[in-house]
Amino acid sequence: VWGSGASDLYAVGGPVVIHSAGDGAWTNVSPGLGATLRGVAGVAGNEVYVVGVQSEILHATSPMAWSISDGTIRDLRAIRAVATDVYAVGGLGAILVHRSGTAGWLTQISTTPVDYLFDVWGASPTDLYAVGTKNTVLHSDGSGSWSPQSDVEGVVATTLRSVHGTGS
Repeated sequence: VWGSGASDLYAVGGPVVIHSAGDGAWTNVSPGLGATLRGVAGVAGNEVYVVGVQSEILHATSPMAWSISDGTIRDLRAIRAVATDVYAVGGLGAILVHRSGTAGWLTQISTTPVDYLFDVWGASPTDLYAVGTKNTVLHSDGSGSWSPQSDVEGVVATTLRSVHGTGS
C-alpha cells in the first residue's frame, strides 16, 4: 500500500492495482498486463510506480493513466521512494534507481553476489538499505554502490523479506 495522502491510496496484488480516494471505496485501475504485481510507491500523486514478477516498471500520472516506465521485463519484488528518487529491487540482486527529473532507470551494483532482494528502504538518499536471501543486508550511501553489512550473528541462513526504519 502506498499513498500520497489519505485521499490518494494505491494497493497491489496479483495482476491488480486498486485506488481509493479515501472514501472507503476502492476502484480497479489495473493497467491490464496480467503480471503478478508486488510493490507500489511514489513521490507524489502524479508520480506513482508499480513493479512485479516478470513485469515492466509501470508509471502512473493519475489513477487511470499508466505507461511503461522501463520496458525491460524484470523480476522485481519491491519499490520505495526516498525523497524524490525511486528504488526497485528483485531477482539476481537487481537494484534500479530512477532519479527525479531524469529519464529511465539506472542499474546499481552490489559488491557481493545476491540471489534475490526482497525490500528496500532509506532514511534519506544517502542512507539506504536492501535485504534478501542468505541474510543479505546491503547498504548504500547514495553513490550507486551497495556494500554488505556484517553477518547477522546467531541466525541460520534465512531470507530477509522486509526492512524499515525511522529518522533521517
